[in-house]
Amino acid sequence: MSRDALGHWPDLRFRLYQAACTIIPWIPYRAGIVLALGLGWIAWFCDAPGRAQLRRNILPLLHGRKRRGIAICIRRNYCNCAMMFNDSFRLGSLPRWLLDPAQITVIDPYGSLHPRPLPQATILCTIHCHWELLLAVGRSLGLTDSLRVIARSHDDPRVDALFDRLRAAHGARSVLLDEAPLASLRALRRGRCLGIVADRDYTNHGRTTHFAGRHLPLPIGPAALALQTSSPIIPLLLLRQGHKRLILLAGKTLIPPDLDGGSNKHQLLAALHQQLATTLNRFVHAAPSQWVAFHSLQNNAQHTNAPHHKLPVKRK
Repeated sequence: MSRDALGHWPDLRFRLYQAACTIIPWIPYRAGIVLALGLGWIAWFCDAPGRAQLRRNILPLLHGRKRRGIAICIRRNYCNCAMMFNDSFRLGSLPRWLLDPAQITVIDPYGSLHPRPLPQATILCTIHCHWELLLAVGRSLGLTDSLRVIARSHDDPRVDALFDRLRAAHGARSVLLDEAPLASLRALRRGRCLGIVADRDYTNHGRTTHFAGRHLPLPIGPAALALQTSSPIIPLLLLRQGHKRLILLAGKTLIPPDLDGGSNKHQLLAALHQQLATTLNRFVHAAPSQWVAFHSLQNNAQHTNAPHHKLPVKRK
């Protein structure tokens, strides 16, 4: 939310982020959670336009809930978002007890997270739900030794560098969205794992599919990279259970088909994209109160399934 609210004052935004990264790690974690919950309540109470937009976004996920249940879900969403900010700004100094593997419940019905560390050149996809904390959890569980994550730029190199340093504490480095197609391709071919938050299309090249109760474009990049490099895709979802325990849910590994001269690349791309979209759709239905969706989803829905989606350029 602060990305847009402070976008017209980049110096102020940078100084606030810098101060947050300095002050928040000094606050005891449990006190930080209490503070985040209080700020979440205040934001929920004061932000009438945001409440209305969030209600429009998650209402299709709340079939059968009464008005009070919907209001509670919206309020919890604000509180969870505030806790995500608390985790993000202290990413390099999270308490050991939070990341203790014994305290993390792993639900992996398909065995997607074995062996560990994961095979090289694996694509990890998630949604806007504790995605920064997921970096720390993945490192704690030994899923990856190093990771490249695609990140949307804040349009300020100082802020981008700030978050890159925070992610580096857990072996992750940022690849900005503008550089992502070729940089991601190179990273996968060098055997590095790649992390993508795949529930928003910021490129205007997404493919429209049924998602979150409506037809929305989702990024085609994960499926295109998987086909081009023969890299498996593992969908992941990190959830909070109360304030102390974490749950990591792993979807079924998506194995891209082999490309050969007689294959229809666009059909294979569409099929793999749909498989990933189906899993991500289940994720947002599983935890609407923890899915960050404060901006209009319809603004990104004005795309069509154009027949000319291109795979990344193959370079030898």
